[in-house]
Amino acid sequence: LGRSGVGAGLRGGAVAVVVEAANRSARTGDKVERLARGRGVPVLTGPLDEALGKRLGRTALQAVGVTDGRLAAGIAAAGIAAHVWQQEG
Repeated sequence: LGRSGVGAGLRGGAVAVVVEAANRSARTGDKVERLARGRGVPVLTGPLDEALGKRLGRTALQAVGVTDGRLAAGIAAAGIAAHVWQQEG
């Protein structure tokens, strides 16, 4: 969870899809997106950072790495991150 956690997961090959907050910082976008795309990991835009964190029982989160392959495939295929979460949050 978060920029550093997602970065570590991407470097270790554990992350299958990244969901970034719609209001992520330029630094988060640059670092996480570059690393993810370099490894062929899809990057989706999700809700605002506070809503993203709230869904996971945390404070504001700018990025989340999904490690479960089946869940990540479903999220990426459906493209649900931005649509469903923003409507709920």
